[in-house]
Amino acid sequence: MNNLNLKQETGIIKTKMMTDYSLRDMETKAERNAAFAGPVQARDFLGQFICRIRMISRWKEYTEHSTTFTLTDENGVEIKGPARELLFIKSVIPAPDNPIGTGEDWVKITKLKLPNDKSQDFLMRVQPSSNPGSKTKPTAHFYSNSSFVEIRGLVENCKVKIKIESTKLRPNIGREAGFLQSIRNTGIAIFGKLGFSALHWKDLLNGCWDAASD
Repeated sequence: MNNLNLKQETGIIKTKMMTDYSLRDMETKAERNAAFAGPVQARDFLGQFICRIRMISRWKEYTEHSTTFTLTDENGVEIKGPARELLFIKSVIPAPDNPIGTGEDWVKITKLKLPNDKSQDFLMRVQPSSNPGSKTKPTAHFYSNSSFVEIRGLVENCKVKIKIESTKLRPNIGREAGFLQSIRNTGIAIFGKLGFSALHWKDLLNGCWDAASD
């Protein structure tokens, strides 16, 4: 990070989880902070981080996990380029295929706010969604559509704070999901509850952060 004149960095990785297996709402949070030589360097670093986090197809590279991610349009057709609001993300995870749709899990980018002259805030929010290329519209994800993940970046003078926070994580089960998907989704949610969900977002944050530092 010498080219950005990093002065000090602190990292905080927090995971808030239940101690039982009731599968109620779960939350995870990964956060990193750094102080730079000046506000210009801080803004430049946040810009570099945003460029990395918006390249959805490279998430696997940044996390070194086996899950693959693909950015698509409203018809489920792959898009090459950065994430934009109202586009979709298709993921293929190391688990039994999703019985809904074509086997993948889907989320929609419901909000994307980029820094501008008035604000140096960044926000990208994703929520479980249906498969955009399917005629049926049940939620095609192991978490319910009330769950969401937010990636936030903030510049305050010379400091940069970036966090990834998942909220209201609960398995997608019930009549809409169907019997087979409910079993699958419950199993994946248990693994997520044991810490795998927090580990994924922590690794994504660290991977994009380190790439932005190069």
